[in-house]
Amino acid sequence: MRELREHLLAPADHAAWPATLAPIRQVLRDGLELGPITVLTGDNGTGKSTLVEALAGAFGLNPEGGGTGAMHATRRTESPLAEHLQLVRGAGAPRSGFFLRAETMHSLFTYYEEIGVGGMMHERSHGESFLALVTERSRIRGL
Repeated sequence: MRELREHLLAPADHAAWPATLAPIRQVLRDGLELGPITVLTGDNGTGKSTLVEALAGAFGLNPEGGGTGAMHATRRTESPLAEHLQLVRGAGAPRSGFFLRAETMHSLFTYYEEIGVGGMMHERSHGESFLALVTERSRIRGL
């Protein structure tokens, strides 16, 4: 991914939340160049999680976390921002990905246990379960 910007065919309402948050407004106005690693910092309530959830959604990932095909849902709480964002990808950029979200790991691991991926994830630490999941997904893809 090279850049995140407002979708020209589906602009956001800049007078409504979350576009009223300064960092979100800036991304909508100026876009956000993404590097190999992009770090977001700021105080609580400034829109970091809202932006990361929307980026995951714009990529095609579940805002609750998981791989490209994981579409489990507990309770929809994310903003509609993803619908108003467009990702600019580099040539040959992968279409698959994984979104790890600490707040929803419990339900994500339950979902993966139910569909038979990753083994008994709740019997391990979060870190061990995440590594088992990444290892299994890599093996399935033949990496």
